[in-house]
Amino acid sequence: MENLIGNGDIMGLIFASFIFLLFDLNVTSYEIDILPDFLGWMFMLLATFKMSGMIKYASYAKTAEIFMLVVSVPYEVMSFLPGIKGLPVSFFYAICKLASMTFVLFCFSKLKERVKSIVYYDTAAKVWLVFLAVEAVYFVFAGLIESKLPEGVAMAITQAVVITLLFTQVLFLIFLRKAQKSIDLK
Repeated sequence: MENLIGNGDIMGLIFASFIFLLFDLNVTSYEIDILPDFLGWMFMLLATFKMSGMIKYASYAKTAEIFMLVVSVPYEVMSFLPGIKGLPVSFFYAICKLASMTFVLFCFSKLKERVKSIVYYDTAAKVWLVFLAVEAVYFVFAGLIESKLPEGVAMAITQAVVITLLFTQVLFLIFLRKAQKSIDLK
């Protein structure tokens, strides 16, 4: 059977999936995400199916992606219903999303053997770990500390964290794309 998606297109799907998964561009006061996560999980799943023979833990990655696809659809639908989406639901979803993305990246680590320039690959991995660390600190801050601080201080810390997260997300995508360009999928 002829391959419908070329190697460059597979890497493009993975890159696009991370754009959908990392960035939440909301419109209106109901926080309607114009980059819905379920599309990101669909792109990632399609790429994983296309690379099944190259990824050591492809079946595990597919399971995580299918789980998140199933979970992300109702989560996105809840964004249309004000008052239902709250901190416990958002926290649970965020933890599942980060864990699944990290696990899928781990499953893709087998591709490291096919990378011609390992520098970008290693840098992307380090930036991802920094992103996870900042995200973990923010979860602790938002859950335990933020409500005890004066509103202005809490908002300033939140803004600093959001800017740092955005910066690390963009850096991760830059190094991921550079690493992808040096992967030989043949």
